[in-house]
Formats: sequence, C-alpha cells, structure tokens
Amino acid sequence: MPSIILLLLSPSVTAQEKEIWACQGTKSTGFSWRTGEWIEQTFYTQAYELTVDGVNSRLRDNGVDKPMECSTNLSILSCSSFTSLLVLKSTTGRGAYST
Repeated sequence: MPSIILLLLSPSVTAQEKEIWACQGTKSTGFSWRTGEWIEQTFYTQAYELTVDGVNSRLRDNGVDKPMECSTNLSILSCSSFTSLLVLKSTTGRGAYST
C-alpha cells in the first residue's frame, strides 16, 4: 500500500538584530581640489555612530543622520549611500569612511 508523507514546514523568519557601532576617528587625511590641483590635507577627526540594519542603516555624522545601506561579506561590513562609503572589519572594529 503506497503511503503519503505529508511534511508541514513552517517558514522560519529570523529577525536580524540591529548592530550599533560607536566609532572614533583616529586619523583623517584626504585631498581637496584647489587652484586646479589636488592638495593633500589633514581633516579633523570626530566620532560617528553607525546603526546597521540592512537598507534601513544610518550613520550619525556630526549629529546628522545619513541613510546608508549595509551588507556583510564574512567579517567585512560595507555601508554606502549616494555620496559616502564606510568599510568596517567587524572582528577588529577597524574601518575607513569616505565622503
């Protein structure tokens, strides 16, 4: 007699917790376009707060929330917006931020 096995699987939804990173700038250098050439300069360092929540992520920069979209590949966290990029190694807490 043939038998039918019915498996009822409930979809499991796993909510990913928000991650919040408090970041302190330690060194900030870059370039500014002046008089037709790139001039290297040092910028002031500041504190940032990064809330990682997928497409709802945000970076608080100088008191202003900037929407970001974050994704993780192994231990590398990458967050971007139209004008900014933040890359963070979650195992060391070290990263870089570019605007």
